[in-house]
Amino acid sequence: MLYQIADWSRKLSLIVVLVGCLAGFFTEITSDVPIGRNGKPKGPLWKQRATYCILIATGIPGLIWAIYRTATEKQKTLWE
Repeated sequence: MLYQIADWSRKLSLIVVLVGCLAGFFTEITSDVPIGRNGKPKGPLWKQRATYCILIATGIPGLIWAIYRTATEKQKTLWE
């Protein structure tokens, strides 16, 4: 059971880092647009940046763990 939890933790970390990178990309390309999709003003840019930076930072340990396991050939790909 512990092996399955570790497996899902590494996969979730990879997903969180990817989502954080996408959020950062879209935050930065729309940073000069003051109105959000719902017609209301967007929050301060520092809060938006803090959100995606926290997402990326949350997933980094699990991603490093998956990269290490792949490099030492304990798993074949990052997703396993």
